[in-house]
Amino acid sequence: MSKYCLPFLFLLFTMSAKAQLKWISGYLKDSSTQHPIAGGTILNSGTKKKTQTDKMGFFRLKAA
Repeated sequence: MSKYCLPFLFLLFTMSAKAQLKWISGYLKDSSTQHPIAGGTILNSGTKKKTQTDKMGFFRLKAA
């Protein structure tokens, strides 16, 4: 029975690791005034995914 248990556990852990999503989030602010930048574009150059900031300068982008 143990020879079947080990491959099953490996498959289970591999599937759960792939299911995890990674997010990048933060605020985009003007460096001199510290005011939020609404409508700014954030680009993840590794995946070519992009998003825009909201009216408070907040963004959230899926990393993977």
